[in-house]
Amino acid sequence: MLLSGCAGQAVGYILEHIRENPTVDQVADYCHFSKFYFSRRFKAETGESPYTFIRRARLEESAFRLKTEPERTITDIGWDCGYSSCNYSTVFRQRFGMGPMDFRRSIRQASFQHPFCHRWENGLSALEEMCGAVEYRNLPPLTVVYERHIGDYHDLGRQWSDFMAARRSLRTNRSQFLARSFHDPAITGSRRCVYDLCMTVDPDCRGEGVSVVPGGPHIVYPFRGPVWYIYTAYQVIFNLWLPQTGRRLSEASSYDLYHCMAGPEYVEMDICLPLHC
Repeated sequence: MLLSGCAGQAVGYILEHIRENPTVDQVADYCHFSKFYFSRRFKAETGESPYTFIRRARLEESAFRLKTEPERTITDIGWDCGYSSCNYSTVFRQRFGMGPMDFRRSIRQASFQHPFCHRWENGLSALEEMCGAVEYRNLPPLTVVYERHIGDYHDLGRQWSDFMAARRSLRTNRSQFLARSFHDPAITGSRRCVYDLCMTVDPDCRGEGVSVVPGGPHIVYPFRGPVWYIYTAYQVIFNLWLPQTGRRLSEASSYDLYHCMAGPEYVEMDICLPLHC
């Protein structure tokens, strides 16, 4: 589902400030609308009220940290996401059907049993070998024109075609294409993931739909293979690489920087995930 300027901006603001526990009033003010008009428009486009989306996003952010930061206590993670120790377990159970401790114990297996997960033919050993290909890089910021979607990624081929056709006038021989991801499908659910289709533009470019993808320290995995293995590659990083290293991802979004796309059977791209300094 393509999100309009209002809903897309609101979602971006919420996700960027999720640890600050933004209110519906604050998000409506950011979008320059009354709370009533904004709430009605947001729900019409996303299928959720702003309050429901904010609450869900906070819990999903905490779940992602439980998954990728096993050395941290459940209390600390809940507190970072705006929950006191006395109510975190209760609201977490309402969202995920289990408490934070049970979730942490089960999420690795659940991630690799997800419908999106396709394993390499030679099994887990091949997945573990991927960890050795992860690199540390200091990446530059990228100015992009973007289009925001919420959904399950199944229409990406058509969405990319429409996106590039609509922005043909901005494309140059230096343009790069990237998909920016805000959610882990193993946690958020396949149909509720927010993602952006992006094309780099001149840093002086201004206008609606222009944003800056932050630079800085990243972990980068050079992915080469069919598109149906991309989810698996992410889960190897989330479930195997990060817990082994003790490194933390920052709150910024991850992105896939494309180098070659020869159809769904073969893609060359870098999976780029921002590190917490």
